[in-house]
Amino acid sequence: ATRFYNTKDFHIFNILTWIHTFSKRKSRMGSQNWHRDQEDHHQLKCFIYFGDVFKDNGAIQYCKKSFTGAVHDSLAANMQKGKSGKQLASPRINQSALPSEDVVTAEGGEGTIFFINTNGFHRGGFVKRGEETLRKVMHCVFLKTTAHHIQHGPYYNFNYDKKINEASFTSKEFEALSEDAKKLFLK
Repeated sequence: ATRFYNTKDFHIFNILTWIHTFSKRKSRMGSQNWHRDQEDHHQLKCFIYFGDVFKDNGAIQYCKKSFTGAVHDSLAANMQKGKSGKQLASPRINQSALPSEDVVTAEGGEGTIFFINTNGFHRGGFVKRGEETLRKVMHCVFLKTTAHHIQHGPYYNFNYDKKINEASFTSKEFEALSEDAKKLFLK
């Protein structure tokens, strides 16, 4: 993250674990559709697979060169505000608009770790086969403290909502971290 942002001034947000099973739904929904995250023009998200994940059981897909300032940036609006001045929701885009040679599928075995700039178009996995199939993935986002949503709002942070997940900042594991490491998790 330090090299990506060329600074040590960033925090880790939204440490989430997702578990998806096979669904009889025929179409994708929500973040399973192509979208770009809108927290900032450049943002780094880390994904970890907790099981084998391949195309048919939910591998994440990404369109290279589709983030702010890149070749495919103009495929859809990016970081736009509505009439009220509030940030608009992430724009959606159809698969046919994306150059197939730049779409990659992040397949990997248990323990695979990868990082992407999620301001570029990506979509979450869609489990297409087998009721025995389970997709388990964890992610977190690294954001500069100067990120658009942190500076101008709104920034929705799931770290403190026990209905969604919990990040314990009083645990012995957290207390054992260095002061620099602790700063990554705190605003």
